[in-house]
Amino acid sequence: MFLLVQFLLFTSQDELKASSLCTPPTTQQALAQLSKSGGGPLGTFNKNYMAFTMNEVLNNFKNLITQQPGNFSGATTKASSLSAPLSTGACTSSQSNFPYCNACPVVTYLGENKFPRFINEIICETENTLCGVQGNGYCKTTSITQRLLLWRCDPATGQEDLEAFTQEIRSCCECMLF
Repeated sequence: MFLLVQFLLFTSQDELKASSLCTPPTTQQALAQLSKSGGGPLGTFNKNYMAFTMNEVLNNFKNLITQQPGNFSGATTKASSLSAPLSTGACTSSQSNFPYCNACPVVTYLGENKFPRFINEIICETENTLCGVQGNGYCKTTSITQRLLLWRCDPATGQEDLEAFTQEIRSCCECMLF
C-alpha cells in the first residue's frame, strides 16, 4: 500500500512539473503563426470575426446581421464558463413578407487550446424548418472554412506544438430549395 501511494504521489508531482513546462502561446506568437497558415476567406486574422480574449469580443464584435454593437449584457462571465454559443442579439428574418429563415448572431468559444479562442458567427434559429414562398425549401446554416491554430502540449515531455487546423465558421442562414 505504501509503494502504491508513494508511486501515485510521485506520478502526480511529475505530471504537475512537466505540465508547468508548457506555456500557451502569447497572442503575438499565435498571430505570427496564423500569418503562416494561409488563413481563409476572412484573412489570417480578422478582429470582426475572431478574438483571443473576452475583452476583444466585447470591444470588437458586432452583431453580424444588424452591424450594430453586440448586446453582451450577460457576457461578463469568464470564457471557460461558456458552454453554449453566446447570443449577441435577437434572431431576425431578412424577408418578412415570406416564410424565410430566422438568422441569429452568436459568439462561439472554441476552448483554451485554440487560437483565436472566439469566433463571431450567424446560425439558423431552427434548422430544417420549411421556408420559401411555397414551402419548398428548408432552413440551413451554411459556413465558410477558416484556418485557425490548435495548441498541444505533452505533459510527460513538455513538448509543445502550435499547428493549423480547419474550422468551420457558420456564416449564414439560408433557405435551401428542394
